[in-house]
Amino acid sequence: MAEENEEQKVEVSKPEISEASDEALDILFYCSDIDRAGYR
Repeated sequence: MAEENEEQKVEVSKPEISEASDEALDILFYCSDIDRAGYR
């Protein structure tokens, strides 16, 4: 039973983690674009 619960948690958390990481990547790329423009 414990193994099944762990698998379910992973399946549920994956979308949340992917969404959060996508937002973080967007922010990082946005900041890096500003930094590049500023250094130019």
